[in-house]
Amino acid sequence: MKKYSFISIICIILLISCEKETNIRFGFDSRIDKSSEGLVIADISDGVDHIMLKGILNLSEGEAEVTLLNSYGDIVYSSIIKAPEQWSVEEAFAARPGYWKLKYKSHNGIGEIDLHLWKY
Repeated sequence: MKKYSFISIICIILLISCEKETNIRFGFDSRIDKSSEGLVIADISDGVDHIMLKGILNLSEGEAEVTLLNSYGDIVYSSIIKAPEQWSVEEAFAARPGYWKLKYKSHNGIGEIDLHLWKY
């Protein structure tokens, strides 16, 4: 009986201690009003090969701007969305280690945003 308890404890320890690969996301999931804006800064480490910009923006009025800057400050993605539109994006980028910035700015826009930067 003690032998089975010891083996069970070893198995539980091994399961808990194993490193698990997870997708981590940074971004926005909120309403947009005429003066809203957002900024998320993601720390991309050496172990990340790619990042994915994925999301939807629904505008019923005005405009909104979405921008992604890499760790060097270069704009790697930019789009201006004009209402009425349901805009979507799903685009992958080679990850460069450092701080990436995902931001949006409303220009009298009304709607919703569900936009994230995924590390994988």
